[in-house]
Amino acid sequence: MLKRLFKQKTLSKQQLLFRYTDSIANVCIFKLEIGDNQTVFKIIEALFAVFRKFLKLKKTNPKKFDALLLDEDFYDKYISKIEKPPVKEVEDDSNIRDIEELKLEASWQLNYRCEETLIGLTLFINSFEKIWKKAYHDKRHKISVKISLELANLLSELSIDKDNELLIGQFLIFFNSLNNYGVKYYNIEIEPSLYTTAINWYIDIIFQDSIVSNKSFNIRYLNLFDQYFIYSIKMMINLKSSELYESLIGYLTTGEIMSIVV
Repeated sequence: MLKRLFKQKTLSKQQLLFRYTDSIANVCIFKLEIGDNQTVFKIIEALFAVFRKFLKLKKTNPKKFDALLLDEDFYDKYISKIEKPPVKEVEDDSNIRDIEELKLEASWQLNYRCEETLIGLTLFINSFEKIWKKAYHDKRHKISVKISLELANLLSELSIDKDNELLIGQFLIFFNSLNNYGVKYYNIEIEPSLYTTAINWYIDIIFQDSIVSNKSFNIRYLNLFDQYFIYSIKMMINLKSSELYESLIGYLTTGEIMSIVV
């Protein structure tokens, strides 16, 4: 079923992608509820396979990628007009000004309404968030760790290429959202996947440690990574997450990070 997604030839493939992805996530939640972990892992792998295929379109077919990534109203209002501006009977400077104004408006939308504008990415992130939260509450640590590690690997891959600031920003916002949720609601011991979403993603990608593979981090993203890592540290302190904070301090002082044991 999922394999047919990218063979559709109409712009409505975005709605098709939404429907299938949300349905798959709901099936995954149901399988979690009945304890069918084997099927859950298969579904997660299939969902990540589609997500990777979606992200690869940025290189292989940018136009198709934009059509799937961007909110349809945004695409119609800005992208389609910027790529193919309306032909005027008399060409003058106003046509150039119109295009520049559209670009400025589009840039504002992308920077300040990113979650709503990058609806294709938000769709996948929301699906993984639903599954992660269910696994978190049911203490299915292997499943929550699987999701966090896969997302960290995707973040690592995005940090190699240029012009991925918006995508990376949404990943980091998502990690911080999981951290806040997980730390706020944990009881006796910290959820193992939080070591990845709060600490390890930064250490593994920037310092190229073992859990996440990154052969060539693009230094242009360092400020963005630093910004969200500092936010993550503030979260640990504000929510009194001593386990996470001590794990971070342990790495900074001894070079040893808390290992993920599930």
